[in-house]
Amino acid sequence: MIISHPDREFKPKFVYYFHVENGLAAYDSEEKLEVGSIIIVDGLGTYSLKITRIWTAEEKEFIEYESFKTIVCRPKFLPLEEIQRTFKYPKTSYFEKGKEEGIKEGIEVGKEEGLREAIKEIARNLINEGIDLEIISEITQLSKDELEKI
Repeated sequence: MIISHPDREFKPKFVYYFHVENGLAAYDSEEKLEVGSIIIVDGLGTYSLKITRIWTAEEKEFIEYESFKTIVCRPKFLPLEEIQRTFKYPKTSYFEKGKEEGIKEGIEVGKEEGLREAIKEIARNLINEGIDLEIISEITQLSKDELEKI
């Protein structure tokens, strides 16, 4: 469950209280919390809390939680040249390699299809000359069924 997102206008609808060393702290949320919800508390540090219990007392919603370690990272986007230099990637991208492999495979398939069509054309010419289908089958490696369809 997403409770809030820092990049949009925040409109709290719910207030939850929890115990801290110095007393009570409040947590504003746009959505109702449930046991098992994970919330991020960002103040003097960033903390992730998993809600373990919710109860009402004195017309206030209270929560208990388990805290766990949170590591906040800020992505840094580097130019492709710097990434390649840093990690010794090849100059060509994976997309370019895939494109090259696809072209090679396409050429091979095209050659095979072209050869198959040439064999059928030769078989057609032999049939038109009245050569026996068994002999044509031996020469072209086409089955008798294939030759009858030509």
